[in-house]
Amino acid sequence: MHPEADRVQESLLHWASFHGLFQDSRQRDGYAHSEFARFAGYTYPRVAALETVAWWHGHNWLVDDFLDQPRTDDAQAEALVADLLAQLPVDLTHRQKPKSALATAAADLWRRTAPGRSTAWRSRYRAHYRDWLALSLRARPHRQGRSALVSVPTYIRRRRLHSGAEMTFDLLEVGHDRELPETVVDSDLYRSVRFAANDAISWTNDLYSLPKDLAEGDADHLTAVVRQARDSTWSEAAGKAARMVHEATADFTAACGDLRAIRGLYEVTDAQWAIVDDSLKDLALWISGSLYWHQHTPRYRISPEGTAFATRKENQFDYAGH
Repeated sequence: MHPEADRVQESLLHWASFHGLFQDSRQRDGYAHSEFARFAGYTYPRVAALETVAWWHGHNWLVDDFLDQPRTDDAQAEALVADLLAQLPVDLTHRQKPKSALATAAADLWRRTAPGRSTAWRSRYRAHYRDWLALSLRARPHRQGRSALVSVPTYIRRRRLHSGAEMTFDLLEVGHDRELPETVVDSDLYRSVRFAANDAISWTNDLYSLPKDLAEGDADHLTAVVRQARDSTWSEAAGKAARMVHEATADFTAACGDLRAIRGLYEVTDAQWAIVDDSLKDLALWISGSLYWHQHTPRYRISPEGTAFATRKENQFDYAGH
């Protein structure tokens, strides 16, 4: 846990309230109860600038919730996405006036983040942010029951984008106020490291949110896709999904070893490689920190008295009633 997590939790609530991001006190209280700054504290435990990355995370959770609400129609969702993207120009001389509170807050975050970063970083972050928003829009009809379940490979590809993990990994460079060498970050091997971390984190989230998703009739999660592909029970599918998380984590470790083994081929300085090696350690901390937060947050419980998915052993699931 980052030592400044509790302080940043208070500053996040103040920042979000200042920008009018809460509709009422009930939403603010629920938001505070989820402790998104502590989530950042778990996943970025050693960055210097925790506040900036925590505010990004807190904002993204609110965007995700808005796009996920059944009462948000497609026109409202598409308008917000366009408004948000307009606030993240790669060329900082171009500004567009935000049309919503969420977009105003995004513009504030970009002003705090982008000037200190290279054009290459800004372009990469905006692309990851765009992909996250695009897949969030793509998932809306699916959540509302208007789309059929997809194949496992298609789900995995979409989930990597819809998770938003790539842009949150980019924020590690903001937190440390340094950038990865482009020859490494643009390589397929480094991408494979991040993909494996993304999978482990995203599928863990799918497992923890399973009771809530089932209660809401949401089939856009790994267990439902695996269940259809294998024609299995919910219990068997959840067990398979849990094993996939273990396999993704093992693949992450293997991919890190592959990258370190060919260090000399990247033609980077020792100082640059130290940044790369640190990033691998940070990604490992991200995987474990996200797991720990999911074990403790009430966000995915089906009721205040409900039991989080983490408290059940992976081979003892029973969702036959669903």
